Amino acid sequence: MIILSSTTDKLQVVLGGNVTANQLQCVSTWRDVTTTTYVADKRGVDTNNTTDVDLVLAPAESTQRFIDFISIYNKDTANSVVTVKLDLNGTEYILTSVSLGSGERLEYTDKEGFTTKDAAGRNKTATYDNAIAPVLNTLNMTVLSGDVVNN
Repeated sequence: MIILSSTTDKLQVVLGGNVTANQLQCVSTWRDVTTTTYVADKRGVDTNNTTDVDLVLAPAESTQRFIDFISIYNKDTANSVVTVKLDLNGTEYILTSVSLGSGERLEYTDKEGFTTKDAAGRNKTATYDNAIAPVLNTLNMTVLSGDVVNN
């Protein structure tokens, strides 16, 4: 869960370099909660190359902003390195940094955290040296952590 609780807290997005043709499209949704109100809101912005862009603005005084969803879609024709940062009163903390291919997106949900989706909308998975890549089809994906014995 990401919570912004100060008037100086915000989420930002920045690219590792300049885009080839199109800036990346970013959408965020959140809930503002006070002792008496509950208000949902959203924001859509485009990246600006290597300049930080405010993805989620700071909440008002005495308000907690609960981030529900973030989507950063690579509309460019080339790969882009995307970094999402939590800015706490000018001190920046990197939450995630990923390389997105054309048509791929980075998503955040409260339930799953940050995930990367391929151009078909499937979760991207990483494989490591000496590891067996999982079998992926349109029905399911299964990765076993070790040998399995069936009786």
